[in-house]
Amino acid sequence: VCPIFNKKDPAEYTDYRPISLIDVPSKMLETQIARHMTGQIVKNEYLPKKQFGFRPICTHARN
Repeated sequence: VCPIFNKKDPAEYTDYRPISLIDVPSKMLETQIARHMTGQIVKNEYLPKKQFGFRPICTHARN
């Protein structure tokens, strides 16, 4: 992550915004690994049935 100046005063840390320097292939690989791991977790039922957060196509409003 690299701070990029964004506003008025360069001495203020709040006037900078973070920019990720991770390249595109790394992000693509990370996405594929996350999808695979999520699929395995759901398939093998590692999460309790009543947990709806952090699951694909589930929301906390679903019962």
